[in-house]
Amino acid sequence: FPSHDIGPYVQLLNPFINNIDSLNVTTGNPDLDPQLTHVFNSQFSMNGKRLFTTFSLGYSSSSSNIIHGYIFDKTTGVTAWKPQNGGVSRRVFLNVSLNANPIDPLRMNLNGNVSYQNISNPSLGGQSNKGFSGQLNMNGSYNVGNKVSITWFSGYYFPVLLLQGSVNAYYSYGFGGRYAFVKDKLFANISLNNLFNKNG
Repeated sequence: FPSHDIGPYVQLLNPFINNIDSLNVTTGNPDLDPQLTHVFNSQFSMNGKRLFTTFSLGYSSSSSNIIHGYIFDKTTGVTAWKPQNGGVSRRVFLNVSLNANPIDPLRMNLNGNVSYQNISNPSLGGQSNKGFSGQLNMNGSYNVGNKVSITWFSGYYFPVLLLQGSVNAYYSYGFGGRYAFVKDKLFANISLNNLFNKNG
């Protein structure tokens, strides 16, 4: 039942006040403490000749989550956002990883996870949120002879749960190639990512 300390990002410690939007003011918090998380995890692996599979099921909890709480001033109409410790998080998660080499030139990897999380901020009126989140990623490569390889990847990211609302789901994909020369000591790479996405 290990514990993990996660320190705050530098930008979260910066006390600079951003009031470009006069009704939504954001600032950092130099008094933030590390986030302490307790994790219980069980893992099962199967190793075959051309397929390696890993499943892990776990539970994590924290009462010192770094969260972006807000305070709304009814008299001025201003919402002040500030990161703080004190968020409570309970999460159950399942991770799956598949690594396949069906034929010698081809390698494929599939990784996915799904979790159900309940987060709350007791210090600010009991703000809370709960729901599912996760992601699915796949990548692979195919060697064409000894010099050229073709690569690809794709990923779908489910909405990320926040204390207030969530971050929208999104997907990404790409493909490319690599050429080795100078006795395989130098490589030239080319890649195209999200080529057909309307948002670029």
